[in-house]
Amino acid sequence: MKPFNVEEHNWWLGGEESYILVDGELEDLFPGLVNDMEGQTLKDIIENNDYYLIFQDIKAFPRNCKTSEIKTYEEFLKSTCVLALLVVDSSYITLYCKDIEVLERVYQNGKKARISKSKLHNR
Repeated sequence: MKPFNVEEHNWWLGGEESYILVDGELEDLFPGLVNDMEGQTLKDIIENNDYYLIFQDIKAFPRNCKTSEIKTYEEFLKSTCVLALLVVDSSYITLYCKDIEVLERVYQNGKKARISKSKLHNR
C-alpha cells in the first residue's frame, strides 16, 4: 500500500480469506471481523510477515473516527473512510481513495512493482 501512511489510520478488516505464514504453516491473517485496528499494528503485520490475501476487504479511517463496514461505493463516498482495498481471488484488486494525489502515488508504485493490467480511473 505504499506510499499510503498505514500507521496514521484506524482500520476495519473484513474476516475474509487471508493467511499469514507462521513457522512454515498458514494461519488466518485476520481471524474474523476486526474493528478499529491501530495503523501501527497493521503496518507491523504487513511489513514484518509473509502473508497471502485471497479475499480481503480493508478500509482506512482517520485516527479520530470510528471504523465501520462499507458495502457500496456510495456508502464509501458518504463515509469518513479514506481508502478501501478489495482483493478478490488474489489477483483482482480494487482500490478506492478519496485523495486523488495519494491514489496516483499508489498507482505509480504499483506500476513500478510491475503489477500487470493496472488502470487508474478518476471519478
